[in-house]
Amino acid sequence: MSRGLYGTPDKRRSPRYNRRFPIILEYEDKTLEMRTLDISKHGVLIPIRVPPPIGSPVTVILTIRNETSRFEGIVIRHTKSRVNGI
Repeated sequence: MSRGLYGTPDKRRSPRYNRRFPIILEYEDKTLEMRTLDISKHGVLIPIRVPPPIGSPVTVILTIRNETSRFEGIVIRHTKSRVNGI
């Protein structure tokens, strides 16, 4: 079994890729533009200092190679990142 952050077992359903893609995150009455830190078939990690509460519905508009896709989802986890002190 592979190991994730902090040496814990990695239980992901799909591999993660360290890729920086532009996204627009929409939730509640907020619209934020940012870039992904990593992405997988089942999720995306984005840097946000004050994330939406777990269980919140969100919309992610993702652009890859000039193709834009819109995804509806729910926040299922918050994690601490070591990228740029975020």
